[in-house]
Amino acid sequence: MRWSLGEKPGGAAVGLEARRLSRLLWARNLLDYNRGMKRKTLYETNPHLRDPAEATRQIIRSVASSTAIETGQPVREIEERIKHLRSLPPRVMLA
Repeated sequence: MRWSLGEKPGGAAVGLEARRLSRLLWARNLLDYNRGMKRKTLYETNPHLRDPAEATRQIIRSVASSTAIETGQPVREIEERIKHLRSLPPRVMLA
């Protein structure tokens, strides 16, 4: 004989306990799954960012194109300014 959660002997209380148990088991399985996974950085998982020089070039292009959209300046001009600023020695030395 098949019963729904509320029809089992014990009534609604059994159904409520079954739902709580189900949620608890689901949450525990999710935690166990995530606990075993090694956290990787975007540089480790994205094949386009594995080459440091190429990654830097792409990040500069992304920042420049975003800035160009907001300011209306040419992307190439902003890219050159970013590259120039990166080539200068830092003005502030951190302790």
